[in-house]
Amino acid sequence: GALEFPPTIQEKLGNSILLGLTLRFTGLSGTIPSFISEYTSLTTLDLSGNNLEGSIPDSLSNLTSIVHLDLHDNNLNGTLPQSLGQMSALTAMVLGK
Repeated sequence: GALEFPPTIQEKLGNSILLGLTLRFTGLSGTIPSFISEYTSLTTLDLSGNNLEGSIPDSLSNLTSIVHLDLHDNNLNGTLPQSLGQMSALTAMVLGK
């Protein structure tokens, strides 16, 4: 079955400086949690191949160092937040089914 985004992951990461977070094809469900946007040093975020739902949160635009954002093969819907256009380091964004 699908796993909800574990609430304990935020506790385990704490105030870590993360450069990359890859949780692809792990069976995660629910929405993209807002706490991810607190890790502003992230250069790679890959949540592809899960069962994530809802829209892409505006808060992801806080990831000003992000170079690669991969959210494909989920159940995301809605429009892309305009704020994603402000992510000047972003060179690759992978979306779709």
